[in-house]
Amino acid sequence: MIRDKKGQISLARREGREIGREEGIRILVKRQIRRKFGEIPPEVETQIEQLSLEKLDILGEEIFDLATIAGLENWLVNNG
Repeated sequence: MIRDKKGQISLARREGREIGREEGIRILVKRQIRRKFGEIPPEVETQIEQLSLEKLDILGEEIFDLATIAGLENWLVNNG
C-alpha cells in the first residue's frame, strides 16, 4: 500500500512539472511576441493557448523569423 501511494505521489509530481513547464513556455512565447509586435490580438492569443507543447517550442524559435503579426497569424493557421 505504501509503495502504491509513493507511486501515485511520484506520478502527480511528474504531471505537475509537465504542466508547469508547458505553462512556462506558453508565457515565454507570449512575452516574446509582445516584445516583438506589441499587444497580441485576443484571437491570436487564443490560438497560442491551444498549441501543443511541441508547437510552442517550434513557435518559440520561429518567432525570430516572423516579421509581422500577420506573419504570426499565417504561421498559426498553418501550424496550429
